[in-house]
Amino acid sequence: MAVVRKTEKSSRHKTKIKNVLPYPHKKIVDSLQKWIQDPSMFRFILYGELILLIPSGCLADYEWLSDKLKVLNKGTALASQKHQKLVPEHAFALSVHLNKNNLDTIELDKEQALAYLRKRISHS
Repeated sequence: MAVVRKTEKSSRHKTKIKNVLPYPHKKIVDSLQKWIQDPSMFRFILYGELILLIPSGCLADYEWLSDKLKVLNKGTALASQKHQKLVPEHAFALSVHLNKNNLDTIELDKEQALAYLRKRISHS
């Protein structure tokens, strides 16, 4: 989590009441739980179209801090919702909580990976 606190005084003081962190639909949560090693340790929250993964033990702290401060980052970006599809986020691909047993993977050498990134993969 990243939090910012201004050090200079401001002439205007804005108080903005924030809603409690919204949760994604149960159907989405059910499909995302397969992506995580121990889903009981985490909660999913929505941040626009982005679905974030937050440790269950920290959820109350996140909600409190989000109400009091401008929180720049919270949790791990898990996926984005786009047209009823879940698009995995890069941050989650690097997460230690990723359940690799339930996701399709493929081994590539350096040349194959570079060809894929350059969109020059042959479909053989």
